[in-house]
Amino acid sequence: MENLNPFEKADLLYRYLRDELREEERTMVEDWLAADEDNQKLIDQFRDQLALDKEMALFSSGDKSKAWELIAARTGNTNKRKKVLWSAAAVALLCLAGGWLIWQPPGAIKQDTVVQKKNTPLNINKTRLTLADGSVIALDETDDGALYEDGSAKLTKKNGELLYQGKEDDKGALAGYNMVHTPVGGQYRIVLPDKSKVWLNATSSLRYPTAFHDSVRVVELSGEAYFEVAKNKSMPFIVKAGETKVEVVGTHFNIMAYPDEQTTRTTLLEGAVIVSKGREKQKMKPGQEAVAGDGIRLLEADLQAAVAWKQGFSHFENAGIGMVMRQLVRWYDIEVVYEKGMVPDIHFSGIISKNSSVEQVIAMLNASGNLHMEVQGRKVLVKAVK
Repeated sequence: MENLNPFEKADLLYRYLRDELREEERTMVEDWLAADEDNQKLIDQFRDQLALDKEMALFSSGDKSKAWELIAARTGNTNKRKKVLWSAAAVALLCLAGGWLIWQPPGAIKQDTVVQKKNTPLNINKTRLTLADGSVIALDETDDGALYEDGSAKLTKKNGELLYQGKEDDKGALAGYNMVHTPVGGQYRIVLPDKSKVWLNATSSLRYPTAFHDSVRVVELSGEAYFEVAKNKSMPFIVKAGETKVEVVGTHFNIMAYPDEQTTRTTLLEGAVIVSKGREKQKMKPGQEAVAGDGIRLLEADLQAAVAWKQGFSHFENAGIGMVMRQLVRWYDIEVVYEKGMVPDIHFSGIISKNSSVEQVIAMLNASGNLHMEVQGRKVLVKAVK
């Protein structure tokens, strides 16, 4: 487990507590537990849900050092080096078990409450496919197998994934355009006719041809998607997202281009891409993020944060409450209303797990002391605490 990052390690520990590990994973965790008694003590304290809630409240208060002192006191672990390493793992495990971790600059902390309703689960994986003739297939209600076949491609559904097979012997066939749309909380995977793979995030849509016969491969994205593009130097792959265009040959990248966001963000994990908007172009290197707004800025990227949604998380770093709530709207069937129509100038850093309910997430946001939110049916009322 030493080669795993804190969130991967936390995922293993969380699933270990829930008895959801495969045999090889269980062996890995048990070896890690046997290697150091502090490891066993650390995981034992998470078995008690009441204890977990207490630690979560401390982390949420903004005083992470105090929260770690509690864990260290239980485990007897005061070694500074281990403190740094395992505070990250403890934070990650708290995120997985409790759904949300928040920390902010030190300041006056006031615990608040939330109106608790039913434990609302995510409305996940209810996705539709719109064919070129306008007909619609409800993918979540369709069994695995062949969905349709036309002059250019055959489409199959298998294990929650759409697979396109182009007909190599019919290059002249007219390709139609299909569109996959994911609803609130949904995700879906698509294997395009050129074998490129696309992971589509919640409330997103991807429009693409059923076969790539032109000199370029062009798809259109609204929302967020992660691409693993099949290499083909003679046929560049282009993603159009609003006014932003991303051109690649073969690479791995993420694009966040929701219509309600002011910027489009492209994060490059592997290969090279060219991001353009209007007349401006920027060539990216792995580890960079291109933010396209009025112009295009290249920034150092947090790669894990950019693709956390693929593993069922949303990772924020000093994000405004407006951005956080827009993410919640994409995951939950809620309406957000701000007091006097004003969005508070409050920022958060942390992680949301898709395993958590909207009530759990909002309770932890309230625990920061800077906000008071109430859940009233589908409506979430937001106001700043003065």
